[in-house]
Amino acid sequence: AESGQATTDQALAASAHEPQGDDDGADLKGIAVLLVDDDADMLESQRRLLEAYGASATAVNSAEAALQHLRSGQFDVLLSDLGMPGTDGYAFIKAVRSTLGLSPDRLPAAAVTGYVRDVDRQRALSDGYQAFLQRPVSPPTLARTVFDLVHSVPARPSACPEAAKRGAA
Repeated sequence: AESGQATTDQALAASAHEPQGDDDGADLKGIAVLLVDDDADMLESQRRLLEAYGASATAVNSAEAALQHLRSGQFDVLLSDLGMPGTDGYAFIKAVRSTLGLSPDRLPAAAVTGYVRDVDRQRALSDGYQAFLQRPVSPPTLARTVFDLVHSVPARPSACPEAAKRGAA
């Protein structure tokens, strides 16, 4: 029980230093995010969270629907689950990168998944994602990841002028 208490105390101490809400500096105003997940509850919670940080979030429940949105719209960041029925997140990001020709410079992407193995992380990153987030993801971590993905990309056309201005600042 002692080691369990130490672990709990360490987790509490670590979470006490984790930024909360808008204090983390991840202002997502003007950033267009495409969310892809077959879990409706997860989609809705992530959409609400990102909108609370100022992002414009579009949520779809399949890779096929996401590909249609990517053909017809412009997004600054892609967040996708890996374990989806039909086209999984690995095949999806390959289609985004090759079929649609959207390089990481044009559309940075993060896998947001319940997969926990290192081999899954390595595969996601090698297949075309720039970040790998393991669920559950805290709100500040998700917001900071979106912010970092947008701001780590060299100057590029943005769907949202506000995002482009922040990137140049």
